Amino acid sequence: MELNEDNLYTVFTSCLPGQDSEEKNYVAVQLMTAQNGFTQVDNPIYLDKKKVMKHKEEIDSFFGQLYSVHHSKVNIIDINEICKKYDGSYWAKQPASILQLCYLGIVTGNCHPLYNNTKYQTVVLPLKREIEKTTS
Repeated sequence: MELNEDNLYTVFTSCLPGQDSEEKNYVAVQLMTAQNGFTQVDNPIYLDKKKVMKHKEEIDSFFGQLYSVHHSKVNIIDINEICKKYDGSYWAKQPASILQLCYLGIVTGNCHPLYNNTKYQTVVLPLKREIEKTTS
């Protein structure tokens, strides 16, 4: 599945808890925590982990299309680079789309919460090391 805002939104909204969700499948996801250097933390959002895992292949593919996965030897992405695809084009215009990708990635294990690197005044997204490169 191609990484773009429409496809991501479709996957993300289908992973939100609904009337068909069981509470035991709810997972709270937080991107900005005090432990990771943020003075202002975000409120957790709730996703249905069972639904997220049904879309794991698509979510893995989304992460595999990121520019940094294709062109970097480190597993950390500067927050400003998350919106770039493997070919240098931009897949996201809305910050909400980037956050949605991060929320899904935390649940699937593709990434960790954001990290505020105060030494270099940048926010980064740590990825898991073995993300497979994809083009769609």
